[in-house]
Order: sequence, then C-alpha cells, then structure tokens
Amino acid sequence: MFDPSNLVREGVKNSTGYNVSHFIRAWSNRDLLRMMSNENPIQPSKAVIEAIIREIDETNLYPAPPAGLCERFAKHVKMKPENIAVCSGSMEVIDVLIRTFVEPDQEVIIHSPTFSAYEKFANLHGAKLISVKMKPPDFAYPFEEMERSITKDTKIVFVCTPNNPTGNYCKKSDIEEFAKNNVIVAVDEAYAEFIDQNMTDLIASYRNLVFIRTLSKAWGLAGLRIGYLIADESVIDYFSRVKQPFHISMPIQRGVEAAFDDPNYLRERVAANNQGVDYIRRELDKIPGVTTFPSSGNFVLINAGDTGHQTQQIIEKLLDMGIFARDMSSHRLGGAYFRITISTEANNRRFIEAMKKILKS
Repeated sequence: MFDPSNLVREGVKNSTGYNVSHFIRAWSNRDLLRMMSNENPIQPSKAVIEAIIREIDETNLYPAPPAGLCERFAKHVKMKPENIAVCSGSMEVIDVLIRTFVEPDQEVIIHSPTFSAYEKFANLHGAKLISVKMKPPDFAYPFEEMERSITKDTKIVFVCTPNNPTGNYCKKSDIEEFAKNNVIVAVDEAYAEFIDQNMTDLIASYRNLVFIRTLSKAWGLAGLRIGYLIADESVIDYFSRVKQPFHISMPIQRGVEAAFDDPNYLRERVAANNQGVDYIRRELDKIPGVTTFPSSGNFVLINAGDTGHQTQQIIEKLLDMGIFARDMSSHRLGGAYFRITISTEANNRRFIEAMKKILKS
C-alpha cells in the first residue's frame, strides 16, 4: 500500500497546519459574538460591496495584475508602486518571504509571544527557528538578544509591531538600528494603522528592511484576503518570482480600491477601535485580580490568573454566554492569559458585563 510519508518533505512532516478550529467553531454557530480573531466589527461600506458586485459578471476571465492596488497602497505608505507586492493576505507574504530567502536548515529568528504564522511557515519550509522571549510585565522587544542570536546562517528576523498578542509596539529608531544587521528584517505591521508611525522611508537606507501590511485589521476587509509587502525594488523583484500570479480576483481588487477611495473609511474604524480599547481596559482594570496590557492594536491582552478562577474556565463561561474569546496558552504565555478583540460599543459592554458576572460567581 502506498505510504505518502515516504515521499513527503521533512519540513511538512515536522510542521502542523495553522490552527483554524476557532474559525470553524465561530462559523458553525453564527450567534457567537466573535471576539477571538482580531476582526474589525464594522462591515464594509456600500461602495465596497457595490464595486465587488459590478465585477462579478466577468469572473470567467483571468484577473489583471493588481496595479490599481499597488498605486493606492503606495500612496498610503508614501512609497512608489514599484515598492509594493500584493498577496492574498499577510500570511501569504510571510510564506513567500521565507520561500524566497530561506534554504532548509537556515535560520529564522522571532520574538515570543508573537503571531504564530512565522513559526508555522519556518517549520514548513525546513528552517531552523530561533525564538527569543519577551518578558512580562512590559513585554519589551528583546532586540539585543535577537541580535546576539544572529549567525552566518540567519536569513530573516521577524519583528511584529504592534505585536500580537501583547499589544505594544517598538520605536522607529529601534527598527533603524536593528536593520544594520546583514539579514532580512521583516517588520510585520498588521496593526500599523492604529498608531501614528510610518517607517517605510527607512527602506531607502536599508534595502534589507521590508514591511508587511494587511487589510484584515483596521481596514476591516479580512474576508477579501489582501496583504502586501513594502520593500526595495530589488526585493520585490525576487519576491514576485515566487508568489502566485492571478490570485487576486477582479471583484476583490475593485472592492479594495473603493475602500481606499473613501477618505473616511479608515478614520471611522480606527476611531471606534481606539475608544473600545480604552473602555475595555478601564472597565477590566476595576475588577480585582484582572490585569490588562496597553494595546496599540484592535485587541486587549488579559491576565486573569489572580482572580481565583481558571482562565480556561472563564473562556468556557464566556462561550456559554455567547462570547468567543481567545486562549493564549498556545502563544508561550501560560494558562493565565487570554485575548479579547475590540467590537462595537454595545458588544464591548456585553463582554464587560459578562466578565463581572463570571468573576462574581
């Protein structure tokens, strides 16, 4: 009998698929309040939906290269279209970056805790992963230790800022200093629109510096699956040789263009989110035994270990009340931590009232 394990790559054997169990659970119960995956609670505008619908009739044709998206993204980050490569979500950017630059057994460095996709794709492609711990209570970026970890075999260092799940972000000067190392410094800015800091001008001085962006967070377009890389033209050239062609459909391209053409689209979503962060932290910090951490994203990291309740029990009780939070024990944080996504004003209040009820029981 044929055994595929005799032929499958070692990197595949040693990796696991991305954990999508929380999405399966959420989609199987549409009544659950989705506060687990850092999605934006504000639905796309009518202009976005109408732009998508207008293109549906021509989905028998291959899509055009996303030149319109490159122009809009370039303007947004103050770069040229030649500095942009568009992918199907930022996870594809991470995947293609590793496939472009890292041979099996070469090194990828990350800080931890952080977004799990770096580790997943490093393992998948047979890279050696080096994880440097961020320590509570401030979860400061361990740049010095990360720099000491760089060897001749190191190809990419991932820096997530603002960092998921801790919520803090690093200074532009820190990135500039770290970019002096002779490796690809991949700065994942999935939550960049929630802070007032643009670092893309550093690419002119550091060609090894690349930035990863997504439209899944502040832009609220997670279902359209759009991410992009910002980099020197030479990096974009190599990167584009690896990434898939024809994978951004015309309906999606037109919908994203409509979002970027609306001057209020992003502003409204960021303002609502930041108010929600302040409210969630202010109310949770009133509860004895609950600790929250400053967040520059659309989520709040919570430590409930001193409440006398097991964190997993809190999460299960929230589920019983129709609220889906995210356990962070798989992110090398231990069992006391969980993360909550900022939702609408009414939903945020619903979460706070649920927490008060649970922790009184």
